[in-house]
Amino acid sequence: MLQKQNGPFTARVLPFGFIWPGFASNTLFYSILLSLLFAGPFVLRWFIRLRRGLCPKCTYPIGKSAVCTECGQALPRSLTTDRE
Repeated sequence: MLQKQNGPFTARVLPFGFIWPGFASNTLFYSILLSLLFAGPFVLRWFIRLRRGLCPKCTYPIGKSAVCTECGQALPRSLTTDRE
């Protein structure tokens, strides 16, 4: 804080304005951080289920249908090809 000398008393000068580029960059940084914190576990769980050959919504084993036979969720094309 800046201090201004007024005779025997010292007055403090406080900043009352925004530094807009810094405010915008901090807002963007922390919003990305929070979105990764809250959405990250769900996305990670979705990818793990797909790698294991399970429906990403209900974890039911995927068959040869274009939709999950348990919940009706549309499946990615790469998972619905004929597998042996």
